[in-house]
Amino acid sequence: MREDGPPSKGLEREVFDHWLSGWRRTIGGTRAPALDAKRRRKIRARLADQFTPADLKRAIDGLWASSWHIENGRTDIELVCRDASHVERFMGLLAPTSALPLVNEASSPAPAHDAFVPPPAKLFEVMESVRRAFSPPDDSSGAPVLWKARPRPGAEVTNRGARVG
Repeated sequence: MREDGPPSKGLEREVFDHWLSGWRRTIGGTRAPALDAKRRRKIRARLADQFTPADLKRAIDGLWASSWHIENGRTDIELVCRDASHVERFMGLLAPTSALPLVNEASSPAPAHDAFVPPPAKLFEVMESVRRAFSPPDDSSGAPVLWKARPRPGAEVTNRGARVG
């Protein structure tokens, strides 16, 4: 966060241009959105909230990293800069780069966080074992058996499973 005076128009343009480059890469289109008064006000307000241009750019990168926002057409910079909580939320969509330990690959093992990422084949194997464990047993026809009645001792059972006697 920054601690100097009010934001300048150059900073607003810098932030908007960063968003626009992501828009061109991801959305494309024939006519690029303009930095109108409404967008400029939102960016200026977040800069006045002590967010740096780097903070806003990181939030914009979080927007472009979100497939849900892209697929649902929720990609305007006004959404990112709506309020401080939106900026913080979009900043959080990116993995923190400074939180990862610096590792010299030649002398150190892989960071511990890599141990928790199973390979896709292992993940599929685990999912299959869970599915089998919670699936109902199959009868000889291959169809799942949801409920199987047991006849009373001494009762005669017909070929349709109805009890007689």
